[in-house]
This record gives sequence, C-alpha cells and structure tokens, in this order.
Amino acid sequence: MSSLIDLPTLEQIQQLHSTYTKKADNSKLELIHKALNLLYKVFVLSFNETDSASSSPTTEIPKSILDEKNTIQFTLEEFNKERQDGNKLDNLTIYRFLHGYDWSVEEGMRILIKTLNWRKNYQPEKIQLSEFKDTLIPEKFLIETGNAKDGTAIMYLWVSRDVLENTEENKQLKFRYLVYLHEQIIPKRFEKDAFQITWVVDVSGISLSLVKTMKGLFDEIGFYYSERLKRVCVLNAGWTINLIWGFLAPFFNEEVRNKYIIMKSKDELLNHIDKEQLIEEHGGDRKLDYDQYFKSLEESK
Repeated sequence: MSSLIDLPTLEQIQQLHSTYTKKADNSKLELIHKALNLLYKVFVLSFNETDSASSSPTTEIPKSILDEKNTIQFTLEEFNKERQDGNKLDNLTIYRFLHGYDWSVEEGMRILIKTLNWRKNYQPEKIQLSEFKDTLIPEKFLIETGNAKDGTAIMYLWVSRDVLENTEENKQLKFRYLVYLHEQIIPKRFEKDAFQITWVVDVSGISLSLVKTMKGLFDEIGFYYSERLKRVCVLNAGWTINLIWGFLAPFFNEEVRNKYIIMKSKDELLNHIDKEQLIEEHGGDRKLDYDQYFKSLEESK
C-alpha cells in the first residue's frame, strides 16, 4: 500500500516550516506515514471493498473513525493529487492535525476526516462578506489587521462591543464570520512562513455567560482550523477571567497554557507586536480606519 501513495521523507517534513516542523524526527515521520495509510483506507479503499470480510479495509479502520460516516471518496490518482502542497491532504495539514492532537493518529485523523466532511457540506469558501453587513460589521467587535513579530496575522476582539442578543442564531452567525475570516482573509495576511494567528482580546465587561459563548466559538473554530492559534493576548482581565483561568489552566498541557497570556498592561503587547503594527487603541502607531478596513475586505474577495 505504501508504494501506491505519496509518502514524505523526513527531510521534506523538516523543510515544511522553519520552526514548526524543523525538529521532526523519524518517530514523527512513522506516525505521519501511518496517518496517510489510514486516510488512504478511508478515502480510497473503503469504497472498493472486496466480498471477503477478512480482507475488508474497514476492518482495519478504528471504530471512532468509521462512526464519522465519511462521504468523501477519492481514486488513487485523486488522493495523490490532494497530497500536493496547498491541497486538502498536504504534508503540513497532516502534521498540523497530528501535532494538534498530541500525535494520536486515530484522533488526529478522525478530526481531519470530520473537518473535510464539514468543509464539503458547509462550503466555507462560498461565504460572502455581505452576509454580515447589517449585523456583525456595524458592531466592529472583530478586526484583523497587521502582523506580529513572527509574521502571524493579528486578530483583535473587543468583547464589550458584542451587543447582539445571545441566541443560537447569533452564535452561528459569529461562527460563520470567524470562518469567513479564517478562510478568505487571514491567509492573505501572513508574512514570512507564518500560518497562525495572534489574538488580542479585550475582555472588559465580560460576563460568565459571554465567557461560555466565546469559549464555545474558540473551541469550534479551533476544531476545524487545527493549530491556527499561535497565542491569545488577554487585556483587562478582571476577577472573572482570572478565576476561570485559574480553574482551567491545570487541565491544559504546558504548550497550550503558554498560548494564553493574561497581560497586566497593554505595554506587554510590544513583546509580541512591533509598535508600528499595533493599533493606536492598544498603544501602537497603526491607525485603524474601520470604513477603510471593511472596504479592504470587500477588495480581498
């Protein structure tokens, strides 16, 4: 089977990114190969099963993955085409989903399969900015502009500006807007070899119910865009945020904990963002014209 599909070498993996994949070793390469063989069984072989149950590809696929009820089918040629850089199953995608799920082949590939089926049905690439013109855009609570020192795109979020009623419909609308930004805007803003996002979140006036809503949005977007989160810089954290973080932090591994930085002052942002890239509202020099910003989103389509 391995000879039929495009399997990367260790050198190819290490050269994917200057820091993120540079330290990959042979043990990681072996897991990548196992993941690709598993995906081959799911997307190609399972749609061409033999009559013999003992030789059926699905007998070698974990139940958790079978339960996802995959509907995506590839020929061998199509599968290898999706392995090319920038496509659905390229090496960096496989690496991200394995790394994001602690190198568990079963769980990482289950989430990837679920994500690809979600993309097939949700069609995120077809979302239009006009869907948010009369609802989220006037609030100006979520803005993407500038780059951090490491080239990651910067996303600014002001929780207090989110005044839409906390209904399920509005939650889905916010999720859809986040998907739009992740899909059509943010990838065009990356610098160097960056592929992740630095969030600057002002949590002034946040309530417990809004914490729950925001966490749900972050969890869901992180599910479908694995490893896109580089760091979250939290500003104006009161006792509510500190209490919740104090409770949750021990349940995260060190790598995840280090992504969340509760800042004592805006000056700490300069540790991650140069002053000319940081918006004026947060102590930088970058002027933010909201009308021009949303016009630029239109032009980015």
